[in-house]
Amino acid sequence: MRDKVTDPRMLAILKNEQINELEPTRLVLSYDPTCNLWCPSCRTTPVNGVGAAERFRPIHDRIMNYIFNKPHQHRLTVAMSGGGDPFVSPLFRPLLISTDGTKFPNLRFEIWTNGILLTPLMWDKMSGIHQNLGVISVSVDAGCEEDYAKLRPGGNWSLLQKNLEFIGQKRQLKLFDFFSINMVVQRQNYRGICDFIRLGKKVGADSCQLSMLVNFGTWSTQQYEDRCVWNDSHPEHENFLKVMANPLLYDPIVGITNLAIVRQKASGAVTLSTG
Repeated sequence: MRDKVTDPRMLAILKNEQINELEPTRLVLSYDPTCNLWCPSCRTTPVNGVGAAERFRPIHDRIMNYIFNKPHQHRLTVAMSGGGDPFVSPLFRPLLISTDGTKFPNLRFEIWTNGILLTPLMWDKMSGIHQNLGVISVSVDAGCEEDYAKLRPGGNWSLLQKNLEFIGQKRQLKLFDFFSINMVVQRQNYRGICDFIRLGKKVGADSCQLSMLVNFGTWSTQQYEDRCVWNDSHPEHENFLKVMANPLLYDPIVGITNLAIVRQKASGAVTLSTG
């Protein structure tokens, strides 16, 4: 297997037989739960204000010191924020606005957001890291306003569309590396999967990511299973397969992730014309 390794870092590790004191190449900062939305798949009540973040201040300061204490050329990806939204976070928002990316030319930011606060004004405020932007990934979870309102409390469908179009324009200008929109599939939104994909194509996304819903402890087992339309026993499973069999689900823009087996099953279970 060693002769198939091509990554320079991995080659150096193999050559030197090094297993200790390795510099990380990717850091995922997901410890601040602060968010401007309160999606039922994530939380039962809003989590905002400085109180939610301050308990993580010590670890945050240590990480910031490690990354930004002095200029460097290390190849490093900093991803944020899987637990909330970086643009409302008291910890991450200042970082995105105040960092001088010219001091860290090989650093890339990977931003996970609900997209509501990533406006043209916010883009301008982040001018210091424009050259460091790698991935912008926006959680949408819907193909229409009705589904969005149910699944993304606190959001604004009209504003989101404008922001997605703006982000797509910046991507077309190659001002960052990759633009994805994401849908966590469940009973409440599966009928809008094709509209979600069309939305991604309209706004110029590189990828429309689909994934199964995960229970983070916000529902009972019965409540969660009621949402899992990919289960054979679910009363809407056959309808779900019909949606998954649509040819649009095979467009190269679609990232099928852990729904690949369901799509395969659907393609053999039903035959639909392009819609």
